[in-house]
Parts: sequence; structure tokens; C-alpha cells
Amino acid sequence: TLLTGAYAILLSRYGRQDDVLFGTVFSGRNFDCEGLENTIGLFINTLPLRIGCPGNDPVGPWLRAIQQNVFHLSHYEHSSLAEIKSWSHAGARQELFESILVFNDEPLDTYLNKQGFAFHVREMKILYESTNYPLTLAIMKDKAVHLRALFNKRLFEEKDIENLLAHYQTILTHILSHASSAPLRD
Repeated sequence: TLLTGAYAILLSRYGRQDDVLFGTVFSGRNFDCEGLENTIGLFINTLPLRIGCPGNDPVGPWLRAIQQNVFHLSHYEHSSLAEIKSWSHAGARQELFESILVFNDEPLDTYLNKQGFAFHVREMKILYESTNYPLTLAIMKDKAVHLRALFNKRLFEEKDIENLLAHYQTILTHILSHASSAPLRD
């Protein structure tokens, strides 16, 4: 919730809007379906998450509201993006969002070891990774939190993305150091 809220503030400041919409990824495995635990494959789905960033509200209640919003959104994690788009007022050619936030909070080897498999990843390199969106912020968590930005190089310069990540870190630091009473736009 903290990382999602900080991303919303970041987009709000860069876009100079108090209301932001971005995609967030759901696992697609959080529902009761017989045999799901024995099914191989990706069930991930990216859904639009809309967050208002009012300037003078304390952060705590705002983060709780985001958490509730994400929980309610999870009920639609099996709805296709095309279906969701048809429910919106967006035109056929208009994208619902241009940025996504992705969480990967458990490394593959940790997950497989919990399932009883003897598996350990010593080193992994991804030689090519792409996204369909102009900006994707991937957050990986193991012993520390790691950020990775994937971006369209025709739209963004590398230095711009480095600055964006530095601003994201500043927002996170500010929220953590003033969580109980900080207004969103200090």
C-alpha cells in the first residue's frame, strides 16, 4: 500500500493532477477454483487503479483508503481489460492507463522451496525485457526492495527515469518519516 501510494503521489506530481490512473498487476490466483493449485501458467492481469491525491490530507487515512480500494479491485482480477474498458467512458482507441506498477514479492526459488521443491537460483540475468506501456515500475522484494523501471526509450531519456526513481525514493522516505501526520503535499 505504501509503495502504491507513493507511486500515485509521484504520478500526481509529474502529471500535475490530483487524480491519477495507472495499471496494477494482480496474480489471478486469489480465488476459489478447484484444481487451481495444480494448474501451471500465468493468471496475472493488469487492472486500472484510480487514486485521488488530495494535498492536505494526512497520509495514514489516505493509505488505508488505497488499501481498501485495491482490495475491492481484486474482486475484478479475472475480468479482462477489454471488458473493464467497455465499462468505462474511454473511447475504443483510448488507453485506460499508460503506466503500470508491478510487485514481485517472492523470488521463484523461495516459492518453489516452500512447495517442497529443491530449487535455488544462484544468478539470473534477463537479457531482454519489454513492456507494452510507456512506463512500468517493477518492485521486487527479497531481503531488500529493488526498483526497476522499464520505459519506452522514444518517450523517455534514461536520465529522466533516474530522476523519477530518485523522486520516488524521496516520496517514500518522506511518507515513512512522517506517516502519522504528514500531508501529501509537504
